[in-house]
Parts: sequence; structure tokens; C-alpha cells
Amino acid sequence: MNVSTRLPAGGIGSQGLGVVVLVAIGAVAISSLALPSVRGYGTIWFQIVTLYGWHFAQAVTSVGFVQRHREWGWAVAGLLNTIMFAIPTLVVWWVCRTRWSNVGRLLVAVWCVFYLASLFFLFRATDGP
Repeated sequence: MNVSTRLPAGGIGSQGLGVVVLVAIGAVAISSLALPSVRGYGTIWFQIVTLYGWHFAQAVTSVGFVQRHREWGWAVAGLLNTIMFAIPTLVVWWVCRTRWSNVGRLLVAVWCVFYLASLFFLFRATDGP
């Protein structure tokens, strides 16, 4: 009796990669809640995400509005944070989804850890924005 153990195309492996991608994007989105708690200059990546997020919020509304309602500036910075993480993550998912799902899972996990570390710990900005 010869039983085949091959998985069909798009089987469990590719679904596992999709779950890892969604969990990683969710983790980065939730980490955006910690952006306002960073004191000092933060990291270089933190400055890019927050300053451009505030800039976009001010461009859409007005400088005075965003200064009075800071939650809008932080919300746009959090959205920008999630988008900037998701773009390379979705490229990895698209390339690895069918044949290299295990490699894709590893790449997404390593990218998530590196992204969060560079957002909060690595590459300190010592000279200000």
C-alpha cells in the first residue's frame, strides 16, 4: 500500500505563511501604540515614521489642528508604520507563498523582529531630528 504524503498546491504550508504575515503585521500595528511613550530622540527609524506621519497629518488637516489633537498625528504615524512594514512583508509573501513557504515564514519573522528592534532599540538618533 503506497500512500502519498504530498500536500496539494497551496496547502497547509502556504496557509501557515499567510498566518505568519497577518500576525507580524498585527504585531507591528499594535506596537504603534507604544510610539508616544518613546522619550528622547528615539531611533532613526522612529524619527522617520513619526515625523513623516505628523507631516502627513498636518498636510491633510492643518498644523494647528494636529497640534491641538495629537491623537490624529499619532494615528497617522501608526498607519504609516504599519504600511512601511507591510510593503516588504507582502512582497516576501507573494514571492514565497507557493514553493518556499517555510523560508517565507522565517524571513517574515526575522524581518518583524528586525523592524521592531530598529523602531525602538537599534540605531539610536543622538543628534535630534
